[in-house]
Amino acid sequence: MQEFLNKFWGKDALFLDEKFILTASEDKLGVLLATNAENIDRFMSLPEYKDILYSLNLHSNLHSVQQAQVGTINALLQAKISKEKILKSLEILQNENIISDFSDLKDFIDSLNTQNFTQTQPTKSKFFQQEKEKLFTLFDEIFKLADDENLKTRLKNAKQKIKDLKFNIVVTGVINSGKSTLLNALLDKKILGSSNVPETTNLSILKFAPTAYARVNFWSENELKNLGINKDELTKSKANEILATSSNLINSDQNLSQNIDINALKNYTSASSPFSKFVKSIQLYENLEILKDGIDIIDTPGIDDAVVLREKLVQDFMSECDMMVHLMNISQSATKKDIDFIKRSIATSHISSLVIVLTHADLLGAGETNEVLNYTKKSIQEKANFTGAKYFTLSCKSYFDGKKDSGVEDFKDFLYESFFGQNNQKSKLAVLGFKREIASVCDEMLRQSRQNLLNLFGENSNHAKDFDTLKEQENLIKNELDLINKNVQSELANIDITRLDADFKANLKILQIKLNERLDAVIKYNKSTKSIVQTTLNDGILGLFRQNRNEILKQLSTIASNLTLKFGGFENLGLENVFSLNEYLAKNDIKLDFTKIADDIDKNPSQRQKIASEFLQNEWIKNLVLDLVESQKNEFLKQIQSICDKKVSAFDEKLKALENEILSLNSQNKNLNEQIASLKSRQNSLNTIKSELENA
Repeated sequence: MQEFLNKFWGKDALFLDEKFILTASEDKLGVLLATNAENIDRFMSLPEYKDILYSLNLHSNLHSVQQAQVGTINALLQAKISKEKILKSLEILQNENIISDFSDLKDFIDSLNTQNFTQTQPTKSKFFQQEKEKLFTLFDEIFKLADDENLKTRLKNAKQKIKDLKFNIVVTGVINSGKSTLLNALLDKKILGSSNVPETTNLSILKFAPTAYARVNFWSENELKNLGINKDELTKSKANEILATSSNLINSDQNLSQNIDINALKNYTSASSPFSKFVKSIQLYENLEILKDGIDIIDTPGIDDAVVLREKLVQDFMSECDMMVHLMNISQSATKKDIDFIKRSIATSHISSLVIVLTHADLLGAGETNEVLNYTKKSIQEKANFTGAKYFTLSCKSYFDGKKDSGVEDFKDFLYESFFGQNNQKSKLAVLGFKREIASVCDEMLRQSRQNLLNLFGENSNHAKDFDTLKEQENLIKNELDLINKNVQSELANIDITRLDADFKANLKILQIKLNERLDAVIKYNKSTKSIVQTTLNDGILGLFRQNRNEILKQLSTIASNLTLKFGGFENLGLENVFSLNEYLAKNDIKLDFTKIADDIDKNPSQRQKIASEFLQNEWIKNLVLDLVESQKNEFLKQIQSICDKKVSAFDEKLKALENEILSLNSQNKNLNEQIASLKSRQNSLNTIKSELENA
């Protein structure tokens, strides 16, 4: 539907009710369907055209025309009107020179497939859960067959890894944007307070647990000092009556927490509670469907929260979120505060999925709602420079009143499709990794079964087959190593070196300005400038160097995480110990010696800006970031290669072990037939599981 609107209306395409259906005579609907951005002004000037709109209870405006087109297409899809009559109507319009060539419109109408039409969207996509459950069934089957404790441990670890996979949603918005009410609607339980005065002033993380409870996390003593709060205030307040041990809890640099009954939560987090300022964040554990499926929801304080430490805490969560959902009251959408927050979040948090939700949609009519929605989209695209957002309008009041047009269910469906549908890369990688580990264990168990049969039979004729199997495994390992190498090269190529280099050079200019300001202050009093120059340049360049080192390290950590999800075996890359800045400088004989420039400036203070500019534009300084990136990439590749070498080495050991086993085969024992039958049955079961895995 959106494809049609974009093709024939371009930038004038509006957000519409895509479930709307319009039935009428095909000659009228054909005229409306032929309307586009190029001819609408001419059509609107015709009284006959306006009569068609009025006869269908439509207004004479752009929204009504596009809505009528959506309704006509839906009517065609459901065969409520004739496709042939519509095309005939368009042909007549062309013959009478009312419209020009309508071939594009004809191609679109011909492409409509009424047989595949479904009126409602699929609800709660379960692709990930279904794939996971299929693999859990195969897991149970192979686990029953396993008798090797190491293999059992591998299976259990693989299952636990995919069970622990989490999808994080960060919910943001100004105070009174309706965050708590929306979350209550998503959870189908009124857990969070909502009123004109915000009930919860802390960051809240909603998680799954079989039994509901809450965990309160407290600021450490150092954090309290930064907040300007004396821990002794706690004993002077009524909060001490709520938690007798509280004064002891907030008594160290550790981040402390305590589990409480969920009904007692207001005693800790209510804005009116004297105890709330000691609380850093809260975790709410509930046995609810959306949480049970692995979605953690982070409910942030209002974006106009004045607590700096808590704002940093929110930003830390946002940097790791899978989706940011930003709420706006439909009566006050796209405010400067909203736009500034979205721009800052996009710039600092690497957000890939942004969803804009306009709440309180019941306050406006359909036409006004669409106007606000289109205004909001345009504002975010132009002012926040972000075009990939998804948009929803909903009314939690209508939802809790039991009305079907609240928009909440559609939003829930979107969340499930986003995280558990076939297009979610994170869930697909997790399923693929789980499947590969089960298949790997299955292959090892088959190898063990074949070897046990060889031991029982004592037939050397089968040895060659086992070697062939190992050779096949060797090829698989080589293919996997090739895939790993291609993935690593592809991921490394995506590192935005140009931006890092540009940021570094821009920061060098800022450093030059800062140096000049400090020199001005010293020269004013006829003091020596040497120490100022050396200290400023040394601290500044090292700081920029360290900043870029950390940014590259973060991106390499993401690459390592992706490799772990796809192939396994890269969990302990130890990136935090890979790139020591001092070691890098020493290894590359980079000496940050600023003695000469300090002497030059001290001798010629009037030329300080020129001297500093020429120094900071030296090639060796300008290339620091590029050299660092290449060095870090090479060190990262060495670690990857080391892990790959270990995979090959492990295979070689397995091959040697088989050779030794073949040399020491024993003859049949008295339970030969029974053991052979058991092993063959086990092999058949494993082969069946392997076949099912390939088709899963």
